[in-house]
Amino acid sequence: MNPNRNLIVSASALAILLLTLQTVAGLAPGSPTIALQVDPSTKVVDTPPGGSLEITINVLSQESYEGDTQLSLVNPPSGVTATFAPNPVAVPAFDQGNVKMTINIASTVPEGKITLTVNAKSVADSKITKTLEIALNIGKATTTTSTTTTSSTTTSTSSTTTSTTTQPSTTSTSSSSTTTSTTSTSSITTSQSTENAGFPAEITYAIIIVVVIAIAAVAYLTMRKKK
Repeated sequence: MNPNRNLIVSASALAILLLTLQTVAGLAPGSPTIALQVDPSTKVVDTPPGGSLEITINVLSQESYEGDTQLSLVNPPSGVTATFAPNPVAVPAFDQGNVKMTINIASTVPEGKITLTVNAKSVADSKITKTLEIALNIGKATTTTSTTTTSSTTTSTSSTTTSTTTQPSTTSTSSSSTTTSTTSTSSITTSQSTENAGFPAEITYAIIIVVVIAIAAVAYLTMRKKK
């Protein structure tokens, strides 16, 4: 057989092998982990100093993760605290756990934007962890101004000894009401840090070994055909 043809056949077989390995690795499950998000149904408004705010956080199972997960607030601004219920929260496999986060703002906290970092960590495996950043505004939630003006009422009557003439009273009333309501809603920005990404080490090592064996086999066949 033509040596060049043998080389082409060997190279084609190696390419098919590599594509097969890449497909298998892409379909292989990754390591169990979690994801965090603010519940889409949660409505967040600006919170004034001395007020509080409730947010629902979803802890989602990724790659069949299952177990209790502990939530905490990381390095909050001075005067800002938070509680979580339930904590830890049970996260079923291929499902999610819901946690109510109550944010308390002290009266000494100045108005302006702040960023809160929420950390979620597996109770069974501390390497499984995620963070969620929430940006909100400290300020007055609603301002309402109402103005009402009412005019006075005047009535006059005249009479004589022989006849009486009565002038119908004239009443003039006008009122106006103006109400201005301004509601501002704070924005929520979420970002998730990713850890434990990638394929398990066992799959990576197996791919490397198979590729090395394949290259060695191609080299052996090529040298054998040249003899």
